[in-house]
Amino acid sequence: VHLGRTLAGDYFATSLQARRQAFFVLNKVLARDSNRPDVQRLLVKTALDIGEYSTARLNLESLAKNVATDGSDAADRGELEGYWGRLLDAEKKPAESISYCRRAVKDAPSAEENYTRLAYLLRAQQDVPLEQRDKNRVEADQAIDELVANNPTSSKAHLARWSYRREFNLMDLRGLKEAGKIAVEKAAEDVDLALSQAPEDVDVLVAKADSEVIQQHRDKAYDYL
Repeated sequence: VHLGRTLAGDYFATSLQARRQAFFVLNKVLARDSNRPDVQRLLVKTALDIGEYSTARLNLESLAKNVATDGSDAADRGELEGYWGRLLDAEKKPAESISYCRRAVKDAPSAEENYTRLAYLLRAQQDVPLEQRDKNRVEADQAIDELVANNPTSSKAHLARWSYRREFNLMDLRGLKEAGKIAVEKAAEDVDLALSQAPEDVDVLVAKADSEVIQQHRDKAYDYL
């Protein structure tokens, strides 16, 4: 089990080969002892990482039978809800994925990925009435704000909000105080906070350079590249 945990851990996050090895090892552990929900959870995560969706679904369905619904195990339930959201997203079932992501952010507020998945899925819903699209955009923005509010010391959370606002053109780049848009200086505060929390993170440094360029400080941008 230790080998499986190591290969499925953050250290090997970018290694597909290590993830596949972990998948193999964890399956062997469960073949010997199927009563290991901790191993099943790790197998689900690993299966999702490498696209083994049928295995992820099989184990999620098994785990769901033993998750408390009385609120006593909210974090555990939220973890599984997040995995369901991820699986259903991969299976091209956005409406179902959104439903699970909504539950996941409530039960597991420190699991950052669920907020971003929820927000981007809501923004991607184009085959709904215009009024619903407007509601989805509002909910998506709120999800990203809640991500930061619930994880204020996470550089990744602040960076996620910057990237989200950048991608969906939510910054008032021309300084016209456009409705629904945020002043660039205000948005850039997320990048500054991320930089203070993770000063050597490459993604943070790139975002900082980007924010300087947007604010017409091109000379300063070179300091971070």
